[in-house]
Amino acid sequence: MTAIFQLWYALVRRPLPVPDAGQLVVLDLADRTAWNGRRTTGYPALSNPAWEALRDRQTILDGVFAWATTEITVGEGAATAHASGLMVSGTFFSVLGVPPALGRVLAPADDTPSCPAVAVASDGFWQRHFGADPNVVGRFVDVDGLRVQLVGVTPRAFTGLEVGRAFDIAVPVCLQPRLRGSEAWMRDPDVWWLTVMGRLPVGTSLAAANARLEALSKGIFDDVQTATTPAGGSGVAGALRLRAEPAAAGVSALRARYGSPLLALLGATALVLLVTCTNLANLALARASAREREFAVRLALGAPRARLARQLMLENGLVAVLGAAAGALAARVLVGAAAGWMGPGLSIDTGVDRAALIFITSASAFACLAFGLLPAWRLSATPAADAMRATTRGASASPRTRRLRESLVVAQVALSVSLVFGALILSSTLRHLEREDTGFRVDDVAAVRVDLGGAPLAADTRTIRRSILDRARQAPGVVAAAEVRHTPFSGTGSRVDVGRPGDRRPPLPMRLNAISPGYLRALEIPLLEGRDFTDADTRAAQPVALVNPTFARRLGLAGSPVGQEVRLTDGPDGDATLLTIVGVVPDTKYFTMREAALPIVFVPIAQIDDPRAVADYVVRLRTWTAVAQASLEASMATASAGVVADARPLAASVAASLRRERLLARLSTGFGLLATTIAAVGLYGLVSLLVAQRTTEIGVRVALGAPRRAIRVMVLWHAGRLVGLGVTLGAILSLALAGSLRALVFGVQPWDPWLLAGACAILAAVTLVAAAWPAQRAARLDALAALRAG
Repeated sequence: MTAIFQLWYALVRRPLPVPDAGQLVVLDLADRTAWNGRRTTGYPALSNPAWEALRDRQTILDGVFAWATTEITVGEGAATAHASGLMVSGTFFSVLGVPPALGRVLAPADDTPSCPAVAVASDGFWQRHFGADPNVVGRFVDVDGLRVQLVGVTPRAFTGLEVGRAFDIAVPVCLQPRLRGSEAWMRDPDVWWLTVMGRLPVGTSLAAANARLEALSKGIFDDVQTATTPAGGSGVAGALRLRAEPAAAGVSALRARYGSPLLALLGATALVLLVTCTNLANLALARASAREREFAVRLALGAPRARLARQLMLENGLVAVLGAAAGALAARVLVGAAAGWMGPGLSIDTGVDRAALIFITSASAFACLAFGLLPAWRLSATPAADAMRATTRGASASPRTRRLRESLVVAQVALSVSLVFGALILSSTLRHLEREDTGFRVDDVAAVRVDLGGAPLAADTRTIRRSILDRARQAPGVVAAAEVRHTPFSGTGSRVDVGRPGDRRPPLPMRLNAISPGYLRALEIPLLEGRDFTDADTRAAQPVALVNPTFARRLGLAGSPVGQEVRLTDGPDGDATLLTIVGVVPDTKYFTMREAALPIVFVPIAQIDDPRAVADYVVRLRTWTAVAQASLEASMATASAGVVADARPLAASVAASLRRERLLARLSTGFGLLATTIAAVGLYGLVSLLVAQRTTEIGVRVALGAPRRAIRVMVLWHAGRLVGLGVTLGAILSLALAGSLRALVFGVQPWDPWLLAGACAILAAVTLVAAAWPAQRAARLDALAALRAG
């Protein structure tokens, strides 16, 4: 439970390691449906013109700053390394209050039109790449082919503002055109790529700040459009409004993906804790019952009941403290394993801090009360005279004590049914997702990202991209290769508004991808009708498109779509474009296995501009091997100096999209097995105690000629009634909790009757097997020995 809490807290609630993190806010559009253009990040974002206007005009916040992430290569001489880059405004470190560990951090003077080529390294990158060299300040390195000077190193605790992704090198935002070879992002008001954050002044409420931001927004966006957008531009600036949201914990794509599932798992661990507490309560009750005469003597001699109850609570508290210590040690291992299942190379601070200590202490106190109060209450409720008159065995067999123990076992079985049912639901979801058809074949397909940042600045990137594709097709073992703007399951995508020529209805949002000839062959996507793209589909040729059936249905294209025209109102080049559909391809998955078919329009990659410093390719190999991967990367890198290729199996990307489901299935299955084991042990203990208490009775029955089978049935019937009641209550509880799994399931209903029946059958079978052992032992009792023991 502690491990799940630490992971959830690290993702969702842990404050950033900066002074007064609670004052941080992130600025976003109040209504994201009002914008158009391109977004390059899933986080709240503004365009650079909007950021600059806000920076120069706002007096609402105590400092604002902007940043954006990027993938870069860092080189010294012939050695290069992939790194996580951060482009930051000059106020980034000063507003956050992050001092340098070595040298200095970036300042406003570094983010100017003259833009000096300087950078700051993170502590982790400094240690990994520079060997913790204390003389690193002043050294020059190549960042995407641009020679920059390192001016400082940040503290170890500061890894950036993204939970799960640590930065390596931070450079000024103004270097973006020199790193990416285009100034479009710096001038274009329709490219949303900078995350903007700031600090609330002390004593200013979020509502007051938002009221002032709304009043400021219209002037900012109107002036930005007037200054940067030509006539006939987007025309939506007047509808845009800014809003501030709390950002004490930074931003994280992992948070949106894993926040709710981890809360569900935290609830599952709470149920496991309850099952454990009921078992411990049963054990504590049995132990207290065995000492009932001792406590009765002490009560008769004048000992206060409160003192005896306190003694029992202290003894149980010691058990709880020792258990909490062992759990905290186990959590250190388990939280690392769980984080590893979420993805490789994640930067998540899961250390034990004050919040984790409070949680561990609270959980321990709850557990102590949960299994310690019952025997203490039982002790205080038993009159001393009754306890003195009763034998130890008779006291243990009193109806009240027996009913309490039986009730606890029923509760264990009921809670365990719910946990096993949840595990079956989530495991079934994973199985359905793994069997879901992607619409293409991923076996032996390499997804290759080529970094063009090291290529000569004067080089024609379009020529380099084409040369890289030719090298890929000539590499040994390659069946087919193609360039693609958005590789499936890469998490990136473009949205455009599409309409029909002459149609007065508003255009509809669709997904856009750009591909080269060979893409369908590389992924083995069949052509349903029409033709594929060819090398003749260049920028000088008629703009053409491939569409999927969902696109045709969504747009209302009657009959065959081939030969019909569609109009992209925010086309691949930012202008309205008229496309002729030349072919139809099947529906395919785009982002995740869960999604319904998306309307997708494919355009030839040769007919669009791509200012990125990276290029993506899909390559089908005869067989994926490490040798084939290395050969492919080496072949593609020969296209131009400074080009770096990184090939990875596309199947791994598809599998990575199911990490959340795999984590949920694994952990829920583990919790279900643990709860089932505890319930089985609890029932075994209860039946064993029942047999021990009824030894004399069983001996008399055997002596009077009762068959052994009847003794076995008598014991199992008693256990079966408890199990049946527990399973029934567990089924009701499972149905009541099923709605909480609605957002996590796929291919099954959260109240699936067959899975519920399976959970009930598993619990019934396991617990009755546990009860069969003491039942068999009772059937084998020697009558004479049993009568002597009585």
